[in-house]
Amino acid sequence: MTRYPIAITALAAFLTAGCTAPSEAPSQSSYSLAADSRREPWTGKDVSGDHVVTAHYSIYLTTRQPYLREHVAGFMEAAHRNHLELSGLAEKPLPKPMDVYLMSTRNEWADLTQAHMGARSEPYMHIQAGGYMAEGVCVFWDIGALSTLRIASHEGLHQLFYHRLRQRLPVWLEEGLCTQAEGFQIRDAAVEFNPADNPDRFSSVREALTAGTWIPVRELLTMDVGQAVNGRIGSAVQYYGQLWALVLFLRSHPNTLDGVQQLLADAEAGQLHLAAGVSQALMTAQRTRQVNQAVSARLFEHYIAKDLDRFDLAYAAFARRLVRLP
Repeated sequence: MTRYPIAITALAAFLTAGCTAPSEAPSQSSYSLAADSRREPWTGKDVSGDHVVTAHYSIYLTTRQPYLREHVAGFMEAAHRNHLELSGLAEKPLPKPMDVYLMSTRNEWADLTQAHMGARSEPYMHIQAGGYMAEGVCVFWDIGALSTLRIASHEGLHQLFYHRLRQRLPVWLEEGLCTQAEGFQIRDAAVEFNPADNPDRFSSVREALTAGTWIPVRELLTMDVGQAVNGRIGSAVQYYGQLWALVLFLRSHPNTLDGVQQLLADAEAGQLHLAAGVSQALMTAQRTRQVNQAVSARLFEHYIAKDLDRFDLAYAAFARRLVRLP
């Protein structure tokens, strides 16, 4: 398993005097792939497969891939425990298990998406690999065992936030935390999660730094993936990579980790509007680009750091060390 060096001298540029030194990258967490479950036949519209129910998930499968069929239930339960650790949220019972659909082919996935989303399905049809979470439901198709599980872990954290938080997180934090869920290794009958073990994100950060396309944090905080695709960097890949590095950075030091966890606690309690200085109605409205642009930097300044320029120097220095650049 790759462990990247992340100590940074520039951290002192924005943290208050007397703070402790930054910690190492969050250590990996290992969980068994075994999970209590019940399995029964399932027939959907023009498809048939299995319905597997665990403590936290109701999983509908048509994939015939043996590893996924055998281990997806245990993996999702392991991912759920990792999601709680990443977010700092406590275990709380949900009214019912969360729905997950894992289809065999993209055509099955597209048919299910159109049935589930109706007239709103068109944007999802542009997805070329994996799937999505919408309205509290995860919908995937089989793109290979490990790649499918990686997407399931990312989208599963979105799903947990949907069901647990009374107010939406700023995009920079939600997407950044979900990228932390992508790094794992399967070892025999266990899965080890390590946020720093993510070669794809590593490569995109390194490329951004060497190509001179690095996005300053002041700009990054108010962006969403649509702007990343259409903006000056031309791709969502760098955007997600930078958010991965950003949240790794925030989680590497006790002061900023406390800020992240307080932000999440306030989102769960429905108190983010107070920190953002906006109405409660705005914070609970369906997310729009305008809402994200209005609150994201304010929340960062309230919970993390007020001086964005000084923070940016520390963040960029961290990223260079993370990807082993001088």
